[in-house]
Amino acid sequence: EYTYDEDTRHEVTLSDFYINKTEVTQKQWNVIMGNNNSNFRGDNLPVENIEWEEALEYVYRLSRLTNLNFSLPTEAQWEDSARGGSVSMGYLYSGSNNHEDVMIYKGPENLSDPSYSTYEVAQLLPNELGLYDMSGNVAELCYDWYADYDLSPQVDPVGPAIGEYHVKRGGDISDYYLLCVVYSRFPFITKNNNYVGLRLCIEP
Repeated sequence: EYTYDEDTRHEVTLSDFYINKTEVTQKQWNVIMGNNNSNFRGDNLPVENIEWEEALEYVYRLSRLTNLNFSLPTEAQWEDSARGGSVSMGYLYSGSNNHEDVMIYKGPENLSDPSYSTYEVAQLLPNELGLYDMSGNVAELCYDWYADYDLSPQVDPVGPAIGEYHVKRGGDISDYYLLCVVYSRFPFITKNNNYVGLRLCIEP
C-alpha cells in the first residue's frame, strides 16, 4: 500500500529545523553503533537494513554524544525538505523533473543483477536546498506512524499517537522511479527489505 496522489495536499506550517544534506552513511552509523548490518557494504553508501527502533537508538546515542537534539524527521519536515522548502521549484522528484538528474535508477526488474547495489551519497544533483538523494537510493524513515492525512491546516504535525507501521519516504533503488516522487509515501513494515535508511533532523 502506498499513496501516489497529490490530491492529499494540505496547508502545513513548520517551525525552523535543520536536516542533513545526505542520508546517514555506513561509516557514520558504525562510529556510533559499532556495527553495520547493511546488505550493500561501503563507507559512503547509505546505511540500510535497519529497524525503526535501531534508528531511534542511533539518534539517542548521537544526541548524548554531541549534546545536540537530533531526531528523525517528521513526515512533514521530510516532505518540505524534499520539495525544496521556501525556494521550491515544484519539481516532481527532489531537485528535478527528470529522475536521472537526481537518482540512479535500478528498478525491480534488475534485482538478479550481481552488481545491484545502493550507491554512494551525494553523487548526483542536489535539490533546491542542497539536499541529496531524497528521491531514490534508500527510502528514509520518518518519526510518524503511517495514517491517512488530516487535510485540515496543521502546525508542526507529528501524525497519530499510535499505529501499526511507521512511515518511509523517497522511494528506493528497488522501486519504479515513478514511486520516488516527492509526495509518494509508504508504510514501513519490516527491515527485510534491505533498502531503508535514515536522514537526521536537528532543532536550531
